[in-house]
Amino acid sequence: MDKPTILLTSAGSLVGKVVLDALEARRQGLRLVACDASADGANLRRCDASHQVPLTARPGWSESILGLIRLERPSLVIPGRDDDVEELVILAQTHPELASILMAGSLEVARAISDKSLTAVFAGQHRLAFAPTLVAARPESRAAADRLLADSGFPLIAKPAKGSGSLGVRILTKPSHLDAALALPGYVIQPFLDPPGAVNLDDAAGLPLFWEVPESSLYAVQYAIGRQGRILGQCAHRARMVRGRCEEIWSVDDPGLHAVADAFVVAAIAQGWRGPFNVQAKRDGAGWKVIELNGRFSGGTSSRLHLGFDEVGLLINDWLDHVAVPPSQVPRVAHVVRQLCDFPIHGS
Repeated sequence: MDKPTILLTSAGSLVGKVVLDALEARRQGLRLVACDASADGANLRRCDASHQVPLTARPGWSESILGLIRLERPSLVIPGRDDDVEELVILAQTHPELASILMAGSLEVARAISDKSLTAVFAGQHRLAFAPTLVAARPESRAAADRLLADSGFPLIAKPAKGSGSLGVRILTKPSHLDAALALPGYVIQPFLDPPGAVNLDDAAGLPLFWEVPESSLYAVQYAIGRQGRILGQCAHRARMVRGRCEEIWSVDDPGLHAVADAFVVAAIAQGWRGPFNVQAKRDGAGWKVIELNGRFSGGTSSRLHLGFDEVGLLINDWLDHVAVPPSQVPRVAHVVRQLCDFPIHGS
């Protein structure tokens, strides 16, 4: 029998790397095909075949993916970046004959995941514990900001509504910061839950090359939701974040965190979500509050394998309906340190 083909979109991303890392030494039963907007990504050379496609959601992307599906005949297509998640859902709706091979769920949940302002709406509809969120650059934003400030005080945090990787995030520590953030279209503003002590944003002597932002902790629960809507497994963890990047991860057993995250995943499953589902949360004096969602494998995927959670293997085997990825032999630990690694590029 031919090996099933897995197509990984945006494979040059961090997600592409950690998915390949999670499959290391266990991919003999698979044929891995990568595609990316760049032809130079190191991860592409780790796959059995690779293709260059336009940037996600740009003209020609859908046609290129459809062409790759006809050419490579994958048994499963895995999204590698945030934009890919919603685009694969749209592809499944416009080409229902492909829905069974796309690791994606409903469009309603995909949009709630991709836009934090819509995440807040989704949470409100289902009475879920989500951080208070206001949308900037709207007529009602000033009054909402006054209420948020009265309830939470500084610091606040401003984020792109459709952003990832902490890019564009701003810490607001005084009224002038808040006034400027309220004018930013496409931004949301939330309380800075569990702030990491004093934040040094002094620019009196010019702009620093690197801001001295203290380390922080981020808590999350990652779920693997099978094609039939069954939770195949989950992993709660704490990450040490340094300048927006996860550098260490610990397993966590906190009933309150599980309860808040479980409520989100139950609502998402009821609305048709399938595949990876990540619930990120922080704690304030009133308890746990979710700050954002994610609908793909995340940068911590390979680290969670060491914590005993084989989300990539679970979901691939469920989608293919047979054990194509054997059980992991990685020893289970409670603490993982993440560091960079080298990829020598031959022939470039």
